[in-house]
Amino acid sequence: MEYCVGSCSDVLEVHKKPLAEKEIAAVCKGSLNGLSYLHSNDKIHRDVKAGNVLLTEDGVVKLADFGSASILSPANSFVGTPYWMAPEVILAMDEGQYDGKVDVWSLGITCIELAERKPPLFNMNAMSALYHIAQNDPPALSTDGWSASFKQFISKCLEKNPPDRPSSQELLPHEFLTQHQQKNVLKELVQRTKSQVRALDNMNYKRVKKIFMNDGTTGVEDSSSFDNDDDASSQAGVSNNKTASVQSHGSSISSNHNSSTESIPGATAESKRKAEVKENIAKDDDVISLFTPKKDGEEDERFATIRPINAILRQREQHQSNDDFREQMNVYKQMRQQHQKQLLQLENKLKNEMNEHRKQLDREYEQQVHQFDREMEKLKSKHKTDYEQKLRQFATDERKLTKQIKEQHENEMKMCATKQKTAYKNNKSKFKKDLREGKIDHSKYRDEKGKVAADQQHFTQTKLKEHKDYLEAEIRKFRRQQIVHRHDLEAKLLREEMDKLGGQKDQAHEMLVRHHECTQDMEFRHLEMVQKMRLDHQKTQQSTEWSNQMEYNKRAELDLKRRHMMEQKQQPKTLKAQELKIKKQFHDTVKIQYRQYKAYQKQVLQTAPKENHKELIETFKEDRNRKMADLKLQYDQSIYDMLQRQS
Repeated sequence: MEYCVGSCSDVLEVHKKPLAEKEIAAVCKGSLNGLSYLHSNDKIHRDVKAGNVLLTEDGVVKLADFGSASILSPANSFVGTPYWMAPEVILAMDEGQYDGKVDVWSLGITCIELAERKPPLFNMNAMSALYHIAQNDPPALSTDGWSASFKQFISKCLEKNPPDRPSSQELLPHEFLTQHQQKNVLKELVQRTKSQVRALDNMNYKRVKKIFMNDGTTGVEDSSSFDNDDDASSQAGVSNNKTASVQSHGSSISSNHNSSTESIPGATAESKRKAEVKENIAKDDDVISLFTPKKDGEEDERFATIRPINAILRQREQHQSNDDFREQMNVYKQMRQQHQKQLLQLENKLKNEMNEHRKQLDREYEQQVHQFDREMEKLKSKHKTDYEQKLRQFATDERKLTKQIKEQHENEMKMCATKQKTAYKNNKSKFKKDLREGKIDHSKYRDEKGKVAADQQHFTQTKLKEHKDYLEAEIRKFRRQQIVHRHDLEAKLLREEMDKLGGQKDQAHEMLVRHHECTQDMEFRHLEMVQKMRLDHQKTQQSTEWSNQMEYNKRAELDLKRRHMMEQKQQPKTLKAQELKIKKQFHDTVKIQYRQYKAYQKQVLQTAPKENHKELIETFKEDRNRKMADLKLQYDQSIYDMLQRQS
């Protein structure tokens, strides 16, 4: 990516006022184009804010800082800057996933930041802000004077329900972005900001000159000489549109002094005083970086920027506190993850214990059911045997009864046959006697004989029929009695079976009730363990949050005390004396720097072509202004540290 002159937050820092609506629309449109490209490739930025929206010198918007980006969508990790986080990212600390629409939420917060110079809830601790974002309604513009389309655009971006929130591609044709079609809006903003930065550098330079150069005769001479240089360079009409960035403050005084005093006559006479200045400044933990211009043939590594030097140095000072905050957030995040891991392990352990308990109860119940089945089968087998034995006994009794009746009938038939035979012989003898006596003839004899035989046969048949009917009646009577006895037996066996089954059901019910009570007790015990762990985790988290909040309050209170100390008009005499001592040290440093600067400028102008003198003088002037502003900030920091140590 090409070099960018600064971010939107730098623009806010320089101008000390919100951006215009058309400028915000241009920034949003460029940001949405970048987000749309990212989301189409299943990537999430996850840290969209004014500080990560960069501007080139031509007014082109660039998204930067992909250190928090996700290469997969959806994601479920807790990453980002708290005040710009979407609710679903905060809730992802526990569960859930999110997609590229979290960047749309961050863009809505960025719009409020550009319109009010700060994001919502910025005056609140970061941990408290996270809870407010997740639980409260979406924020809105707190100032008036904005168009309805801008407010609607922010409300769409800050839709709390992710499915209802539009995507970056859907927001591109919004009225707020299409109604502002002026070209070069951001380019003009960048140019105005650069001009403002140059004005701030010049103002800081004048303050330094007023502090350090107006207290001694040498300083006055140096100041007047450099004022003449300023006038000469101003008359030359040379203006450089690019403001060189601040060089590193890590270089020490001794290295810069040695590199520049080699070409200064008589510089060794002041070496003792310079050493004292360096030692005293080192005691105040301030390292002053002196000007060392590039020699001929060296590459110019300076870049154009819209960030003022005081903003750069202040940002460096804030890095330590930001690192502490990140470390605090990382510790809190790791603690939450550890708690979730412990809770998940406990739940899995209790789940396995419950599964084993249920398996054991199921095995016990199945064993009892199998035992009941075996007992029931045994009882049914016994009943079947008794029933079959009774049926066999009934059949035997029926056969015996039939045999007895038949024997009785046979005896009766034998007796009847004997009687009939005797009667037939008597009748036959009588008929023969009558025939001899001539009382009957042969035809009548035959008729009488046939009639007697027919009567005997009819009597025999009638007797047989009576015997048959009697036998059938006795058999039916016997069978009816057998059916009654068999029904009674079946009812008795069925009652025994039902009694046995009822007893088994009662035993099974008692076992199930006992199992239910045992399982219920275990569930209560498990819930108590889980709730106890949750309560312990909650207490730990609250304690951590409380300690973090107290540290934040302590830092804020210390910050306020520092500000109060700096704002006190009446200072003790000892502080005044120390302040004058530090001021004298910096005054000596400024004089040395001016002499070195003047000597080096003279040396460079002697070797450089004459047509380049104006440009070199203008470049030296801008570098000198920045160095003076840097020296002013170091002086203020030394005074601040001195007051802090005293307090």
